[in-house]
Amino acid sequence: MKKDISGQMRECIHTLIEQTWVLKETDQELFYRIQDHLLELQIYFRDYFQWRLIETNDLIKLEKTPVKVYSWMGKGMKMKEKIKDIRDFVFLFYLFAFLERKVTDEQFTMQDIIEEINGYATEPIKWKGGVGKNNRFAFVRVLDFSISMNLIRVIDQHVNDFLEDDEHDVLIEKTVYFSHFIRSFAKDVTKFKSLEDVITFFTNENEEILLPKHTLFRRLFLEPIVYLDELNDDQLLFYKNRINEIEDMLELYTDYKMEKTKNAIMLVKHEYTSKESIFPINSIESKFVLSFAHYIKNAVHLQLLHIDFKGNVEIEKEEIVNIIKELRTESSDMWTISYREKNDIVLTMELLEKLEDLNMAEVIPYEKIILKDGLFRIIGDFNHQKGGN
Repeated sequence: MKKDISGQMRECIHTLIEQTWVLKETDQELFYRIQDHLLELQIYFRDYFQWRLIETNDLIKLEKTPVKVYSWMGKGMKMKEKIKDIRDFVFLFYLFAFLERKVTDEQFTMQDIIEEINGYATEPIKWKGGVGKNNRFAFVRVLDFSISMNLIRVIDQHVNDFLEDDEHDVLIEKTVYFSHFIRSFAKDVTKFKSLEDVITFFTNENEEILLPKHTLFRRLFLEPIVYLDELNDDQLLFYKNRINEIEDMLELYTDYKMEKTKNAIMLVKHEYTSKESIFPINSIESKFVLSFAHYIKNAVHLQLLHIDFKGNVEIEKEEIVNIIKELRTESSDMWTISYREKNDIVLTMELLEKLEDLNMAEVIPYEKIILKDGLFRIIGDFNHQKGGN
């Protein structure tokens, strides 16, 4: 007889996986609902994922540590302003270093932060005039991000006024949530000298504490697609021997189903909520990917492209540019104005970035692209929207 899991428990699991955290200040009802199921939730996330569920008087947060780190992680975070480039991240961590030295509810000004940043920097940072405009925009993006994540709050004045006036000041306060935003490390992070050191730390930590079950469930829930040939022997053995257990867990605790292709597994669901980051959605970006997948699938069917035993297609980058030219001719009247205005090279780069984010493509040396099996799970055609075949 299967265990009966309440709808509230399932909702709590879904929320904790999809959201960065749940704050009592902003969603008291949900906060207390999760508290009511806290022990069950802690056991669930420990047994299946080896994840830690943190509870304080102010927040509940699931520390969703991945098995592998990807460049797209964090892109789906819902926030007013997104961190865009390396300069933004530099300012972000300068800000974090500043906040580390402040106590909760301590107030300071934006110019205090800028003065500290100037002290951290190895060379002078320009803030004035046109030369400093890019720095001002980047810094405001970082502050907007931090405000949207409730790491700081504005007490007086407006952050955006700094865009036009480098002497503008704002009164800011550190919140109680900041100290829980970055996960805790069982190592002195100042010993890390490079990104490779961080990745090595994660890899070693995972090997020490994770069973094949934890690894597989983490990847299924955090990665768009998991390819079987990327699993090690123990993980693949667990998957093959425990498919029924995996499917039972998904049915019992979630609204997801596990779908299998020739060389991949992924979680899918039939109903979408606004707070989820899923693919595809009703957007030109998703439709463009589906249209491209349809073209490739048709080319394979006509034997114009070769598909290997894993379900992958190798293609030259220049071929993708030419395919986009054809798609433009066939269906650009169904594109948005912004897409029609982009040239084929820009569309190619944006398409490849999206496919890499979705783990549907891999860029390899010499301008070659591997289009992976997962790309062909769903395909679409703009022509269907205008009555074509």
